Amino acid sequence: MKRKISILLLAVCLLTETLAGSTAAYANVYSGDYLEAIAAFETPEATDPEGDDEFETETEATEEDSDNKKKGNCDEFIGLSSDYLVLAVAKKRTTVYQSMDFNSKQIGHFTINNCVVVNTTRMHKGRNYPWLKVYLKNKKRGYIRTSRVTLDTLNIKDFGIKDRTQKNQQRIDICKFGLPYLGTKFKLGGKSLTSGIDCSTFARTALRSAGVMVSSSATARVLVRCGKAIERSQLKPGDLLFYYHNAKDHTIAHVAIYIGDGYIINASGAQGHHYPAGGIRISKIDYRTPTAVRFRNLVGN
Repeated sequence: MKRKISILLLAVCLLTETLAGSTAAYANVYSGDYLEAIAAFETPEATDPEGDDEFETETEATEEDSDNKKKGNCDEFIGLSSDYLVLAVAKKRTTVYQSMDFNSKQIGHFTINNCVVVNTTRMHKGRNYPWLKVYLKNKKRGYIRTSRVTLDTLNIKDFGIKDRTQKNQQRIDICKFGLPYLGTKFKLGGKSLTSGIDCSTFARTALRSAGVMVSSSATARVLVRCGKAIERSQLKPGDLLFYYHNAKDHTIAHVAIYIGDGYIINASGAQGHHYPAGGIRISKIDYRTPTAVRFRNLVGN
């Protein structure tokens, strides 16, 4: 009799444990699915932004984002003509993601006062855009957080030059030259506008394409002695700017082309060889330390 009671008690215990385990397992599966569903709702995967609603998705909203919305967000930069580029200027180190998801692949970064071009073609006024679609090399896309950049426009029709003299047309041509090659990587000694180029080769190629004759092998240290020395306040689109190697080494080590409104276009390897950390890109004059120290007018006028 005692044996039967022991067996019965053992069976009850096993049944209780089994039921408890099943309930716990079910609860865990349900909890996992629920959390996954919530995560999917909060940070949906954005694989191919063909529609407009993908820009409405917001992840990890911050106080900075809220402040950005109060300022009117992106309305003034939407619907502009092709005479303007919309630039995202980094306020701090900014990561470029493969999709609008912090967990997606990081495909690049750019640092303070460096820029990428924003694709506004599918954006609409009156909406909030916590993510921005940006162009990379060969107009491949990436995504950045709006809160980490300041938006600005760049006139690429005439770069603010109104008087179309021959010299001024040369200036416009110099400024336009590099735009199709944004994203080409930096390569010291490189001479290719598509596979790798350095700063001096880029600058002299732009000058020569516009009819400004400089040596085909002129380095930054040669170019800094060409043309006429000017002050920063006298800069015009098409003029050259020169930078020291670093704060301790006052050797001229970098050259860039001024394109107006405080922006330059250059082939830079200061923060990395690959775009947008480096390569042919648009930046503010003060994108690096020390900032530009010499300025030259090689066009004349």
